[in-house]
Amino acid sequence: MIYKFYGFTIILKRSNNKMIYRYKNVIRPEEISFKNNEKYIAEYHDGDTLALSKLIKANGKLVQSFVNRYSRYLGPGLSEEDLVQAGYVGLIKAAKRYDSDRDTKFSTYACWWIRKEILSEKDRINSTIRVPERKSAAIRSINALQSQSVELFGEVNVDWICQKAEIDEKEYYRLSQVNQEKLRIMSLNHLISDNGEDQLADILPDTRQSLQAIVDNDFLREDLHKQLHHRLTEREAKVIIERFDLDCQGQRTLQEIGQEMGVTKERIRQIEKQAINKLRDIVGLRDYFLNN
Repeated sequence: MIYKFYGFTIILKRSNNKMIYRYKNVIRPEEISFKNNEKYIAEYHDGDTLALSKLIKANGKLVQSFVNRYSRYLGPGLSEEDLVQAGYVGLIKAAKRYDSDRDTKFSTYACWWIRKEILSEKDRINSTIRVPERKSAAIRSINALQSQSVELFGEVNVDWICQKAEIDEKEYYRLSQVNQEKLRIMSLNHLISDNGEDQLADILPDTRQSLQAIVDNDFLREDLHKQLHHRLTEREAKVIIERFDLDCQGQRTLQEIGQEMGVTKERIRQIEKQAINKLRDIVGLRDYFLNN
């Protein structure tokens, strides 16, 4: 599959059951870096079409990271190429809508849009869970308000959404959980260890929703991120952020984090378990983890 942009072309090929991204371009590689996102955005908003192409190429790995995350949950009628296309649609929407005056990095803002488009595409084609129309309408309303909130505040503002939707926070999170289950993103069978054996159910035996599912849920991700540094040690927060890709810089393995911190892979595994156990006890997140 080929995607053409002004200045370069993205060529997608499959090798060993993995998508390979190749760039055929007239832009010199050394010119392109996600570190220049804000520069590209400013130039694009000033009318430079080539700057948008640079931005798209610079953030290709960000799109790929989300495609890789959700590709294992493909179903009939939905291909990995569909997810790639949806991801780039989200990236372009983020570029058009981003406001540099907000105190939010473009990569963080783009994560929201990329994930939203990919999940919307998955839901549109693969959803098999039927939700009563009244509840579906409420979920659609919240999704729309969520998009407006990101536009206005650069983040999901729960208080503002609840006020606009005329619901309380409990109902908001209940609907968000229904929406998450409908999207079928993750289950307790999600493997979180490098050896392919440990499951989140082994760490949280009395829960019905994985931490990864919360991370992938746009309703809950922001609240979780805000709680980390209040409830965890600096080291625990770092492990959770990098293991669950809360900073949208790519999910890292136990071994990679261990090498960076100068400790063993097993020690990072222990820190991760300690951190997740602490998060289970957060009053503000308890309803996210437990099915009351």
